[in-house]
Amino acid sequence: MKSNKKGQGLSITTVVIAAIALLVLVVLAAIFAGRLGIFSWKTKDCLQVGGTCDQGSECDAELGFRPHPDGICMDADNQPDRSRACCIRAG
Repeated sequence: MKSNKKGQGLSITTVVIAAIALLVLVVLAAIFAGRLGIFSWKTKDCLQVGGTCDQGSECDAELGFRPHPDGICMDADNQPDRSRACCIRAG
């Protein structure tokens, strides 16, 4: 008896290409959603968002400053400096 089965299946190349495409879509979604830290903190430099970096972790409210909600102060190596506060004028 002769068996005449023809199978229809996905090739390994198709599966690999689909996996790579899915990975690229996930990375792009993370970048545009601002969830990937390496891309988001560089766009929140305190000076670029109109703030000033004050020594210490608090802004001087008596002089009319308040903390910037998204601003990040950078150090000399252009890395986030959490010891300084990003402040903007209130009002």
